[in-house]
Amino acid sequence: MGCNASSGPPAGETKADLQPQTSMQRQESPPPPPKPAEKLDAQQIKALKQKQRKLLEESGFPRGVVVETRHPYEARRFSWKQSVPMEGTTGLGVYFCNQCCTYDEGAMLRIYAGGLQRSASGPGARVEVAVTSGGSVYGTVLERDKSCWLVQLDQQRSVGPNAQAFDEENGPKEGDRVEARQSSGIWYPATVTDVILEADWYAATRTPSFYVVDWDDGAQEEQEMKPYELRRPTINGTNKSNGYTFDALPRSVPRYSANPNDGQECYALCVEEPKSIWVEYADMIGEEISSFCLDTYFVLTPIKIEAFQGPGPAQRAGVQQGWFLDLAGMEKEMSQHCQGVMDSLDGIGGIRATWPSAPCQVSKLLDACFNNLPDLLRNLNEQLLCKSGVKLLFSNSSSEKPVKLLPEAAAFY
Repeated sequence: MGCNASSGPPAGETKADLQPQTSMQRQESPPPPPKPAEKLDAQQIKALKQKQRKLLEESGFPRGVVVETRHPYEARRFSWKQSVPMEGTTGLGVYFCNQCCTYDEGAMLRIYAGGLQRSASGPGARVEVAVTSGGSVYGTVLERDKSCWLVQLDQQRSVGPNAQAFDEENGPKEGDRVEARQSSGIWYPATVTDVILEADWYAATRTPSFYVVDWDDGAQEEQEMKPYELRRPTINGTNKSNGYTFDALPRSVPRYSANPNDGQECYALCVEEPKSIWVEYADMIGEEISSFCLDTYFVLTPIKIEAFQGPGPAQRAGVQQGWFLDLAGMEKEMSQHCQGVMDSLDGIGGIRATWPSAPCQVSKLLDACFNNLPDLLRNLNEQLLCKSGVKLLFSNSSSEKPVKLLPEAAAFY
């Protein structure tokens, strides 16, 4: 089954259409309007359709449909829609005529399916990936086999650090949404509640000395911030998101904003039947696990089992080499049942691990870990592997749920 789609450019002029002009005339005279396309009568259109059908059948596409947009079209915003029913098909192929072209690179082709067949989905399919620490993110399938999906996560990537910084003359005002940097160096979302001005008697001016903020997580400490400790939100009124990009995740700002692949692609490895297994170690963890390794491209689950030292409880439970250490999945349990893990993470990013820990303290410690991945890997291999009486969570997937198919596809040219 195939579909041949074409979109022609505005009709151009031949050299015979143009009159000799001086260089001055070329600068001042606008180009002539596009030559209108020749209109076909009913019989000509019927004959053309018959030839197209014959060509499709000869090419092995007996059920193919030729789709043609309106052309030439004006150089302005233009949309076009046509319904093409193809019942009983299991795939879609789109072939463009070699005469297809557009005015610029802003044209977009989206394919929406009325019904989604999981078995027929592959590279280019659009999916939704659930994130353990909250929210979900859209992505595009790059590779897929029977049990596993490699997904490239959507990112905005249109706002850099320099674009987020406030300048001296146009700082935030009371009520503005901001991101503020705590003493740990991690940025958290907040709202400005007051602006404290300082008088410059010589210049006879008042300038902001510091800002009072309310943290989104309700924390009461570190609420007075200097101007350089504030920046514009990653997702703001001038840079809107559909809510499903990596940058828009609930904990994206504090947990993932400093990932080592900043500005590069981010991926998730999702399996059809995700498994998360809690493993209790009565003996030293290092007797079974030789080492953990770091893969920064998988930003949601960057820590994996690199190798096993010998048999142990994780392997008996079904955990395999290459499985992720699911720190985000352990977050709810850490404050009560994971003291050994908390002790191993103590001090990363300047955050102290107290015991017992409040849930907000655990979240900030994990934020520091994801912002300091090399330090995290070192502590896991040097300290956690020496622990016993510890409970760990392993997962074979970056998401605790199977990916959800979206009624669209991505095309790469």
